[in-house]
Amino acid sequence: MKYYNKVLLTIIALLFIQNLEAQKILKEEDRKMIVELIYGINSDILKFEDSKFKTSIYNPEDFFSKPFSLEEADSCYKLMNETAKIEIQKDRIYFIANILNSLNNEKLRSSLIEINKSENKLFYGKDSLVIKNLQGGGNRSGNDIYQITRNYPLNNEQSDYKKIHGSLIMKIDFLIGYNTINLTKNEIGKNLTIGKDVIEIINIIDNSIVLKGSTDNVNLINFVSKNKVSKPLTMNDKGYDMEKSFSFFSVGMYKSIYENIAVKKINFEDFDKLMTMDKLNEVQKEEQYKIIKNVAKIGENFILYKPIYKTYYLTVNYNKIEK
Repeated sequence: MKYYNKVLLTIIALLFIQNLEAQKILKEEDRKMIVELIYGINSDILKFEDSKFKTSIYNPEDFFSKPFSLEEADSCYKLMNETAKIEIQKDRIYFIANILNSLNNEKLRSSLIEINKSENKLFYGKDSLVIKNLQGGGNRSGNDIYQITRNYPLNNEQSDYKKIHGSLIMKIDFLIGYNTINLTKNEIGKNLTIGKDVIEIINIIDNSIVLKGSTDNVNLINFVSKNKVSKPLTMNDKGYDMEKSFSFFSVGMYKSIYENIAVKKINFEDFDKLMTMDKLNEVQKEEQYKIIKNVAKIGENFILYKPIYKTYYLTVNYNKIEK
């Protein structure tokens, strides 16, 4: 339990740090707390620990799901558009839609379709319905139907369902392929093209790759030797250590934070002096680098890849139900 609490706190702190744009820091105690969080967490991100891992022969199917054809994507969207609805239960709002029954597969559920709230056009009386950004989701299956759901918390005081009206616009992304690029460590500092996007490898530090540019959804396949890739140990593997299992992830880091902590390696006292209130507010406007960590040191050869999506926007009207 202690380990999971540590992971949870780390995730919450990272989300907080990387989403400071909506806040202007005005109090010294807030500045001090945020600087301590930034320094502590970002120092840990690039710290290398000699973790145990396993290797396997490279099999593309371990990394790439079979994508939709354009016809399948159109067919699935049409079904979703015909069956989509909004339900409100207690203090949560649910988006529910039927999808192709052939997708009722554990491996496919999380990889082929991305569904997110795009625009809230729901109202509570004359005011906008307040929907919190925290998104949940799940699946419902029956004899002849397979449904996918997304849900969002509402404010508790919005309890009179008869006052709710309007629509919710959902962004639906169907995976239709992948862009990949085979690389070596010689590509550090070069502009690289993945599909239509340009990225640059800023640095490789032990088991971390530092990227800038159009890095959304960029993933890594790390070759530790010829045709063999690294994989984290699972609970069924000998030598599995839960405290070291959280070592395979990606996160954003502001440019000057990276330069001061990772490159210049300044200590906390100097970092604290540098991060004045004005500087901390300026940092929020900087470019963010993407740090991708692997369970093993980055090999001489690796692959960067990102999924290709076909995007639809689905508008769902809320039909009032008498309570």
